[in-house]
Amino acid sequence: MASCSEQPARRSCVPAPPNWPLQPTAERRYVSPTADTKMTIDSSVHLSVHTAVSEEDRALIERGLMDHARTLGIDATEQERIAVCLRTSNGVLVGGLIGGLMWGWLEVRLLWVHEMFRSKGHGTTLLNAAERDAARRRCHHARLETYDPAARRFYQRRGYDQYGIVPDYPIGHTRWLLVKTLPRPGVAG
Repeated sequence: MASCSEQPARRSCVPAPPNWPLQPTAERRYVSPTADTKMTIDSSVHLSVHTAVSEEDRALIERGLMDHARTLGIDATEQERIAVCLRTSNGVLVGGLIGGLMWGWLEVRLLWVHEMFRSKGHGTTLLNAAERDAARRRCHHARLETYDPAARRFYQRRGYDQYGIVPDYPIGHTRWLLVKTLPRPGVAG
């Protein structure tokens, strides 16, 4: 039966080996709660949990998922990245947007403006720049998530519609999922 170990370093759900946890051996040694963990599942595979992933492993996992998507008839192109930065005249970063473009969608992952520069239209400027660039690169929609009620209202005033909620993410808060249809380049919207 699958179980999740209560040990902080081993939180993966896998079939629990008999007599788990085993005493440290050459293969299973004690690992501190902040370190990566490795566990033998059977003689042919090992499970490891990491706090960081190598670029090589990330690329291989992504490529494997893209190959699988192709078997489903999904165009599996690599995701393009987008970053829009807001800097002072001295070059200090005071705001930015980070996202990705894939399958005709702009995914806004992060949008931040330093509190000294808020309520001056900079968030709108960052979002508009990303949306224009995404539309120029043939994106037809944008999506994002937020847990901040003020940010949700900000996005809704800019044409985003709520399509879902995730309660208690983070605990005691709601995560709102929002989407927007992007205007075609050269079309007012």
